[in-house]
Amino acid sequence: MIKRIQFTGNCWWCNDVATSREHRHKKTDFIEVFGKNPNAIVIRDEKGIDVQGPKSKLLKFPKVLCHSCNTTKSQPFDYAYDTFIKYIQKNRDQIIKNGEIDFKEIFPDNSDKQKQNVLRYYIKHICCRLASNDISINQEIIDFLNGKGNLQNIYIKFEIRMDLVFWIERLKKRTADPGNLYISPLSYFTKSKGSDEIEVVYGFYTYRWLKMLYFYSDKMIENNYPGYTKYNLSTTIPVQALYIIDPNKYETLTDDELSAEITSARDNYSDNNLIKDNLGTNPFME
Repeated sequence: MIKRIQFTGNCWWCNDVATSREHRHKKTDFIEVFGKNPNAIVIRDEKGIDVQGPKSKLLKFPKVLCHSCNTTKSQPFDYAYDTFIKYIQKNRDQIIKNGEIDFKEIFPDNSDKQKQNVLRYYIKHICCRLASNDISINQEIIDFLNGKGNLQNIYIKFEIRMDLVFWIERLKKRTADPGNLYISPLSYFTKSKGSDEIEVVYGFYTYRWLKMLYFYSDKMIENNYPGYTKYNLSTTIPVQALYIIDPNKYETLTDDELSAEITSARDNYSDNNLIKDNLGTNPFME
């Protein structure tokens, strides 16, 4: 059962004393996008706050992990993610064209294992958010991180934000790479008004134009979503490109016209409707 809890100051992974702060976005991602001495801001409560560098506390979760879990134990996840994100950067257009990410191309020798490690990197991020927001973490997820079973209770989906692709490419021609890292608010629905029991938690994580959406629920299992296990174990992941604009039109548009085109492309899709759009029907069927 997923429920609201009171965080006790112990590591959500192993239950040892929490002494370590995980980065909300990977430190290497922040440096790659903004540099070691960035001219960057963090938006909190609609206010911009200057970031002094990649070690800023603004870029980290509270202390919800112990040092061992945040370093040695999860190091294979970090290595796999680094390889994954470098591939994503270099092969964006191919991914858009094919509509999928092929982990056999990223990890030719051990694609099955390394794909799971990439998922574990994202799961670690999600769990840090859950712990930081006093939401319980099911044992099945801990087991997955420990390599004791297949992923349960969390559905991860990837999208490519074509509107961000268009804007970043346009701005790069005028100035330096504008960069973009974003974490959505964490949303959830309880079983009833005033209840501590939670039906589903959801949010997303954006690296430049790559968006990872996640849904955490007790109902996220094979029996309820036939194909869930196969989806998680497959060495390919489908990627949906959203907010597409005619490339022949793109170069001729002014900034205002481009903004209007993007707004029009978004009309049928909203972050406020993530559950309806992604879980209203079985998302795992081929």
